[in-house]
Amino acid sequence: MATLNSSNIVNGNLIEPNDLLQLYDAFTAGGGTTGAYNVSISGSLTGSATSANTSTIATSASNITSATTSSGVYYPVVVSGVGTNPPKVVSNFELSGSVLNNITSSRAITASYALNTSVGQVDGQRYINSTIPGTVSSGNFKFIAGGGTLNAGILTSSAYSPLAGKTMGQNVWITVTYTGDLAANTSPSPTLGVNLSSSGAIIISQVTPQNDSEVVWTGMYI
Repeated sequence: MATLNSSNIVNGNLIEPNDLLQLYDAFTAGGGTTGAYNVSISGSLTGSATSANTSTIATSASNITSATTSSGVYYPVVVSGVGTNPPKVVSNFELSGSVLNNITSSRAITASYALNTSVGQVDGQRYINSTIPGTVSSGNFKFIAGGGTLNAGILTSSAYSPLAGKTMGQNVWITVTYTGDLAANTSPSPTLGVNLSSSGAIIISQVTPQNDSEVVWTGMYI
């Protein structure tokens, strides 16, 4: 690359060919009389410059052609909108561990399925509130289950603390069925009554005959 030097170009001096030749050398690749124009600039610049070889849409980048497989914490980079906006680091979204494709979240807004999950409740399910007949409401449901043996036709379960103060048919729904050998229990009536104590215990009663049949229950509440 030629170095531009104007020290000899002053009034009263004889302008030599070399004073002008450096201008041609600076605009040609590697200097000389032939070659494409090639400008190299160093030092502090003011204003702006545009390269004709720069595209506003990148099709590839040499530093991301290989996938990252090492461990550590990484942050994805996004660009706001289209065009020449600068990239931004998503600092609250971390990819970490040996398998960077594994992402852990407390909840998913929309998902077709999850490989591993722990669900505490099902959100947004519809139900009819017994206090407002015919009105469909939306609630977040949780579930209970259990089993035991009637004692002379009655069973009171241990208290489910989340059910304390709730009301059957309003915010708790429980289904009870027989299990075990019914014939050995004098063919009990298929009808079982179920209620809920104020402390959250499930109370199951046998209509007739009253015996010691085994029962199981499942329920849900909001």
